[in-house]
Amino acid sequence: MEFEPLEVYKRLKGKGLNFLFHANTTRTSKTFLSNGALLSRAYVENNDLDQTPQKSDCKDKRHNIWDYIFLDAIHISNYFGNYNFYGPILFIFNIDVLLQDEIIAVKISQRNPINWRDDDNDEDKYYQTIDDWNAKFFTGNKYRDGGNHIILVTNDGKLDIGNCLYGIHIDNPNLFVRDGIDGKRKMIANAIFEYYKPDLDRLGLLDREFKIINNTYKQLCYSSMYAFQKDKFKRLFYKS
Repeated sequence: MEFEPLEVYKRLKGKGLNFLFHANTTRTSKTFLSNGALLSRAYVENNDLDQTPQKSDCKDKRHNIWDYIFLDAIHISNYFGNYNFYGPILFIFNIDVLLQDEIIAVKISQRNPINWRDDDNDEDKYYQTIDDWNAKFFTGNKYRDGGNHIILVTNDGKLDIGNCLYGIHIDNPNLFVRDGIDGKRKMIANAIFEYYKPDLDRLGLLDREFKIINNTYKQLCYSSMYAFQKDKFKRLFYKS
């Protein structure tokens, strides 16, 4: 079931929620900034752009959500006290982003699509009425809230980030990398910001909020990941 973006906007405002969030990897986020827009995975693939593979890609294609753009109405990492599995780069949007002309409709998942089954129908996957979702969302069931994604149906798989971007937060894993340009050792989070800075400048976004997030628990998780699951760490933080 598709909802009018304005109706979703009103319900979220009524719950005191003023921001929407999208987390991704360093690599995919660079593609977004280079193009000045959040992009569906279909758009990136069809235009030969760069993105980090996800284990859900085949399932997303089967369930016809490959061309949608996903946002969250809650700060997943803070809400669950963990690092975000989708990536350490968090785009934060003012909720007014729902009123942009590119958005045709909004769907809201009942649970994370990674958990959808092939025999699920639309009633299993999506809320069928906005009142049903409104009555259940953000009422104390964290697990359910985490699966209620705001899924944007857009004209062409693009959502301009210039007008409503509040800021970008970058998780600091408290690890260093040797910069490929000047060869100096730099904090990974600082190197990522420098990597993005030319695009942010070109887009006129350097006046937005940019924070490097220092969270001890997440840093312990990232340090452990770097030591024992380095490929997973590289997937989240590295440029390619």
